[in-house]
Amino acid sequence: GPQQLLARWNAGDFALGEISETVGFGELGEFRGLTVGDMDLDGDPDLIVGGMAVPPRVYRNDLNTGEGLSLRLEGTTSNQLGRGSQVFVVNEEKEFTHRFLVSSQANPNSMSESLIFIPSTSPGKVDHVRVRWPTGIEQDFHDLETGRQHSLKEPEIISIEPRTRRVSLASGEPIRIEVTPRNLDGSIDTAIKDIDLYITHGDASITGDGVENGKHRFLVKAGGTVGSAVIRVKIKDKYLLIRPRVFFEP
Repeated sequence: GPQQLLARWNAGDFALGEISETVGFGELGEFRGLTVGDMDLDGDPDLIVGGMAVPPRVYRNDLNTGEGLSLRLEGTTSNQLGRGSQVFVVNEEKEFTHRFLVSSQANPNSMSESLIFIPSTSPGKVDHVRVRWPTGIEQDFHDLETGRQHSLKEPEIISIEPRTRRVSLASGEPIRIEVTPRNLDGSIDTAIKDIDLYITHGDASITGDGVENGKHRFLVKAGGTVGSAVIRVKIKDKYLLIRPRVFFEP
C-alpha cells in the first residue's frame, strides 16, 4: 500500500510533536528512499524523497527556530570522506557536550551526503569543536560561523611514496614513508622525537631516513619475495589506528 511522509518534532524528554502538515509533509505515495544533505549550503539539513514512477520530491529546510551549521570532512591519511570520524562540541571547561559520528545512511537507489549538522553554542557561531579522525589523531577548530557549510581537512599524518604503495622487486627501490606528528591546531609538533614504524604482517625491513622540519622519514624494503606488508605507526606512546599496506611486485 501507499506510504505517508510524516515528521515529528523532538520536544525533549522523549516527547514528540506532530508537525507533518506544518512542514509540508503528509502526502501519500510509493516512497522508496530518503536522503539528507545541505543542497543550498546554509547549514540546515534538506531532504530528497524518492518514489516509484514519480520525480524525486525536494524539501528545502527553511525552518528558523534555531541556527546551526553543516560540516563536511576531507580525509587525507584517513578515507576521503572522513567516515568514522567523531566530532565533539567542547565547552569552556574543555568538556565534550555533544558527540557526532560521520557516517551516511543509504538505500538501494541513493545515499545521503556524509555531513553532520551542529547547533550553535554562541550567537552566530559554534565556539569550539574537536575532530577525532579515523587515524586516532585529534584536531581543534574554533569560531565556526553558523548558517553555512564548512569543509574541514585532515592534516596529513602519513605520506607514502610512491602513492600507489607498489614497487617492483626487480628495481630494488624502497617505499618511502613520512610521518608528521601534529598539534591540536594542525601544525607540526616538532617537539615529538619518538616515532616508530613496525611491520606487523609481511616480509620487509624498515630503516630510519632522518628527520626534516619535524617530519620523520623511513625506508621500507622488501624481504625478497612477492607480497605485501602492513605498517603500524607509533607516535610517542600512541599507535595510529590506520595501518597502511604496501605491495612488492615482480
